[in-house]
Amino acid sequence: MEAAYLHREIINLQRERNELVRRELSDEEIHRFFEEKYRIFSREKGSFSCGCCNERVVMVLFQDKAIFRHYNSEACAGEANYTKYKSGRERSHEKALKQAMAKVMIEDALMEADQGYYTVQEGYFYKKELRFVPDFLVSFPNGEQWTIDYVVNLRGDGSFRKKIEQRLRSYKSNGFKSLFLIDLDWLALNKERNISFNHSEISLAVPINDSNMAWESFISAQPLNWDNYRRYFQTMAVQVESLLYLDLSRATIQLTRFLQFHNKWGELLFPPQDMKLTQLFLLNEPYLKATGRFSFQFYADEEERFQQNYIDDLRSRLDKHEEELQIKQQREKQSNSSRRSSLTRPVQAHMDKLQELLARCLASPKRPLYPSLEDNLKKAAQYIEQYEQGGEDSDQFYRSAYSILTNISHPLLGE
Repeated sequence: MEAAYLHREIINLQRERNELVRRELSDEEIHRFFEEKYRIFSREKGSFSCGCCNERVVMVLFQDKAIFRHYNSEACAGEANYTKYKSGRERSHEKALKQAMAKVMIEDALMEADQGYYTVQEGYFYKKELRFVPDFLVSFPNGEQWTIDYVVNLRGDGSFRKKIEQRLRSYKSNGFKSLFLIDLDWLALNKERNISFNHSEISLAVPINDSNMAWESFISAQPLNWDNYRRYFQTMAVQVESLLYLDLSRATIQLTRFLQFHNKWGELLFPPQDMKLTQLFLLNEPYLKATGRFSFQFYADEEERFQQNYIDDLRSRLDKHEEELQIKQQREKQSNSSRRSSLTRPVQAHMDKLQELLARCLASPKRPLYPSLEDNLKKAAQYIEQYEQGGEDSDQFYRSAYSILTNISHPLLGE
């Protein structure tokens, strides 16, 4: 394990080692640093204890890492969790370095933001063996526990998506709420309005929270043309989701909130907002007072102004869409009218011949021989009458009358 307790203080060896590497100390110098600083506590005093089982652990130094191991007891759930945790981390040097930086950044922000409402521990310190181990586990006084993970790599393939789904189910089965901070490199915007994501990414959305629900209630209560909303978005749903992206270079979060219309994209409700990590991890006190439940601050400054701006813009777009739809329908109507007119002119020219054909069929001496044709004669007469009344379907009435009379003229008239 990378961390252990020294009295009441958490000592994270790998975090210290990363800092020494950053300062360009050699492996020999790093080894000597740890020996001089912690050897007496590790060997002679036996002062280090496991954060999971409280048993004695000792410092073990390797050329490329520094860890703690149990001294003379069997590995506990924490050590088993640590093994799984390491196996699930990125192995490439660049991504592993980003993960290490993110962990330090997140832990520092959690410690700075906490005002005595929660405790933070390494995910592998959990006292039960876990199938999937988070970066951090945050515990609140009412027993609620949140996992916090930094995600440096995302793939959209089925195998990766399955692992994400299994992780989420595992967290849920242990009663955890899950919070994911995605590396900023994965934020993809299109024309400043739409946000794109893959199947795995949308699974990492912020849990149900009061900010998302406030937006859903606000939009749903607006006197919009909801039929036009359905035509514009191809749905009546008002589903608001949020994703958090971590900018390692500035130690900030990009908060994105959007209407989700598809599992691959959504429409931003406002431009991505910069938040300090410490601001994100502050307790949402209004939510606690209203519900008795704990949550972080998943809202940006000036969201009320953003709400009005979005509705004004949406209403304008819906009105424009309605106008464009009406223009399109009018053009189609004119086109259909022109087409009917072009068809009606030749139809009118032949109507006299068609009426003459009907009269000859009605007067045919062979008519009594074909009683089954009486209904057809009546229909032909009705279609001719409907044609003469005019209307959008007049050309169709002509065609129907013409079809009937040309079919029955052979038995009745021999034509």
